[in-house]
Amino acid sequence: MDLSTIEAHKALAIDAFRRGALAEADALYAELEPQYARHRADDALVGLRFNRLLVALERGDRAGSAALMDRLAEGLWTADPPSPMVEEVATRICRLFAEPFPGVDHEATAALVTIAAERARASAPRRAEAVDLDALPAPDALARLHPAEAAVIVLDLADVLRGRPGCPPWLRAVQRTFGEPTPLDPRVSTTIRRASRELDDDDVFHGYLSLVDAFADAFACQPAVAAELAVGLDWLEARGLPERLRYTPSLPEERRLALTIEMHGQLASALVGESGAERLAIAQWRRVSVLADTWVTRVEGRRSRGGGRAGDAEQDALIGIWRSRAARVLGDLESAATALARNVARARRQAFATPYVAALILREAADVAERSDDRVGAARLYGEAAQTAAPGAGEVADVHARTRLVEEAVDEAARLALAAEALAGRARTLPDDEVGRAEGDRLIETARVILTLARPRLDPDLCTRAALWVELTGARRGDPAAALRALEAARAIDDRPGVALALLFRGLHAHRGGAADGAGRAVLETLASAAVAARASAAGAVRRSVETAVAVVHQARADKADPARIEIHLRRAAEAAEGPALAERAGTLDCLLPAEPTFDLEAAIGRLVDEGNAALARRLCAAARRRDHRIPVSTSAGPAADAVRMALQRRFATRWLDEGPVEPMADIRERVDASRPAPDWSLRTPRVGEARIEFRVFEAWTAVFVVTGQGVRMHRWTAGRPALARRVDAVRSSLAADVDARFLDEATAAWRALIEPLLYDLDGVERLVVVPDGPLAALPFSLLWGGSFLAEYFDLAIARPAAPPAFAADTPVAQPTALIVGDAATTRDLQISTLASAGGLLSVDTRHGEDLEPGDLSGALAGGRLVHLVGELGPGAAVALIDEEVPISASHIAEALGAGGTVCATVMGPVDGPDGAAVVGSLLAGVRGGVLARRWAADDDRQFLLLFLRRAASATDARALVAALGEARRDAIAHHISPRAWGAYELYLPEGC
Repeated sequence: MDLSTIEAHKALAIDAFRRGALAEADALYAELEPQYARHRADDALVGLRFNRLLVALERGDRAGSAALMDRLAEGLWTADPPSPMVEEVATRICRLFAEPFPGVDHEATAALVTIAAERARASAPRRAEAVDLDALPAPDALARLHPAEAAVIVLDLADVLRGRPGCPPWLRAVQRTFGEPTPLDPRVSTTIRRASRELDDDDVFHGYLSLVDAFADAFACQPAVAAELAVGLDWLEARGLPERLRYTPSLPEERRLALTIEMHGQLASALVGESGAERLAIAQWRRVSVLADTWVTRVEGRRSRGGGRAGDAEQDALIGIWRSRAARVLGDLESAATALARNVARARRQAFATPYVAALILREAADVAERSDDRVGAARLYGEAAQTAAPGAGEVADVHARTRLVEEAVDEAARLALAAEALAGRARTLPDDEVGRAEGDRLIETARVILTLARPRLDPDLCTRAALWVELTGARRGDPAAALRALEAARAIDDRPGVALALLFRGLHAHRGGAADGAGRAVLETLASAAVAARASAAGAVRRSVETAVAVVHQARADKADPARIEIHLRRAAEAAEGPALAERAGTLDCLLPAEPTFDLEAAIGRLVDEGNAALARRLCAAARRRDHRIPVSTSAGPAADAVRMALQRRFATRWLDEGPVEPMADIRERVDASRPAPDWSLRTPRVGEARIEFRVFEAWTAVFVVTGQGVRMHRWTAGRPALARRVDAVRSSLAADVDARFLDEATAAWRALIEPLLYDLDGVERLVVVPDGPLAALPFSLLWGGSFLAEYFDLAIARPAAPPAFAADTPVAQPTALIVGDAATTRDLQISTLASAGGLLSVDTRHGEDLEPGDLSGALAGGRLVHLVGELGPGAAVALIDEEVPISASHIAEALGAGGTVCATVMGPVDGPDGAAVVGSLLAGVRGGVLARRWAADDDRQFLLLFLRRAASATDARALVAALGEARRDAIAHHISPRAWGAYELYLPEGC
């Protein structure tokens, strides 16, 4: 059949189809198909098969439709690159099966539509203008994914939206950090193709090595591509790698880990100062911490075996820096210093090949010491860093010596920026006396001269950033001109937190200068501009300090002050401190904040209390409590995260291993569950018959709020932190002494000090939630004695700052069953099994051993309404569920609890102290009701625990759990169970519940 005959047959087939002669059309198409194949008209064959599929669907031929779908899918898959015909067919398939087609096999349809969707979009890359900014996933939604998956999406979005007006600030920060992407290096494409061929030939060894090489090359030119390859390498490692990879001289796994750590570290650094992206930044820093620990473990293991090259000192130092930065942001300054300790010793003995690495290590250690309030140690380390970066930098006096200094460092100009920053740091940490101030002024001037002379040799952004640190330090020391220079530097590199701080210092200098009435308005306008800049981008302490400063300056205007303005800025300061904020002194510029006492929220809260502004004072106190008790970040591995993971793995395999083109954002952005609302941190109004007592303890006084359905009553007590600490210690020591008379005396004194002044506000209350603060967190409120125990007057619970829920709102409540979790389960713990049937529980099961491996935890905890965790608390927010095994993160356990619909988890603790508080705060994210935990070792026979579980068997929310605990406490008192046993248990609820 020649071409003219083929065209005639095609015309006849189309005409028959239009006339409804389906059998005739199908016969004509069947004759044409082998002819198209013989002439290798692959594109026309795709169109013919689509037409035959339409005929089969019209005729209701299910078997024929399925066969045609398979052949059509094969044709679409092998069409590379896709032609306009292939794209049109793919688009029409997507439209045809947009809704389920009656009588068609769903699996066959799903496979065909998946391939068609990729081909339909392959030749039409998404332009920035085509992206709906309102539909972008929020940082909170991305924070619920695995950090590696979130990194791919964030870098994709940053690339696609580059230059788009209205691009979110947090994405612009990522764009600035990673720079303008360049076209993919041909060497990267060649390496990826080689890896694809090697993996297709089952040569995993060389395929993995090639992908690591491609990853390293792509990181320099296209970070989004590198992020995809990093996910693919994780996937390959999870599937198992040849053992000999662990002994190759090139150390592929360690090399890949080091690059991945740098990628996540840069992304986290970009996000850490952006409002709204705090949770996402913390998730990325956690990823850095985990990967760095893995890198160190592998390298140390290789060293102990004496095999291969264990990495040079410089690489070890850089990993140590990333570990330290992650620990600092996560609020663990002790671990941040420990991560640098070994390399600080190396730097001091000049064990590195280049002075730059040694100076960087010393500067990082000085930064950690400054944030830890070790001013003496910080000043010494800053001086050593400056001397290492540019020998003689701290002692240079004349201009000729300074010029020689710069010329000597020209081989490594970045050292000069480090030297300038270190000199500024030393100026900040010198003693605040006449000698220290004079020395500080000389160091600041030296840093400025070094940067001026080095500017022609330095990267402009690097030089400007160093100048920003130097000038902000000068502004902090009281130099108004330095604040103006800092503002210019911050604007030059688009550093909005820096802009906010520079404007803040300018306004404060003018305010302290006693501005006249006309100039006073200019001061307030400058500070208002600082607040706008802080709200636009700066997060955490910077924004809080700016907003509070504006409110304080407004207040200082006395009779000219605008109360509404004061309240607005204080409310915004509370907003900046609410939610999953970073740890104190964790942000990049936090150590440059004003150090004056007027910026402590205590003064502002005191004024609000005196003025009777209970609502705002209460909100500021709640924000301050949350800062003191850091709220852990919890991520959810729910259906959305699983879908993203599968999409990314398929995307990696089809784009790189099978060389199938995939549009940059396909199958990912749409799968992120952005529909779940952001966590609501507002304080709930109590229900009828319910009240909350919220404490905020300051050094010299205490604010107390009694909240009922009728409103908020506010009290100001003269007893401060020391007095309340002595009161709590007296109650706890009397409990430990086991002398009833002494205990009742101390419990009565505590009642009179803390509860009796509030009884008038608690009239008609049955359920009481206490929100303790400071030393009161260690007080057993249920044992306070006022003729009867406080637990007899009210159903009592304790509220604690907690992570937002890890479970979806529509997760079903588990069946009334109990799970005993942990290898340490004793005969006494197993008595919980007596609660089955007669005790109100359908069943009681035990989970232990391999069930409790992190990967299997969700399955092990699924379905239990009450989960009893027997394990001991580990270091940090972790629980050792399995004997002699590494403790499991409490956040990970919370995710598993949330997936199972758990109402209550019980922890034997004891949970007093920072580690216990962190464990409880994390676990609260995974339960619908609360966490019952022991404050001290007691109730050895679990008698009271059994009473509570019997009462709580039918509970489905926090309110029912509080009632169950109250009934159990009254039962314990009636059965003469020792108060030391039942008083050891507290039911913890999320503070916002």
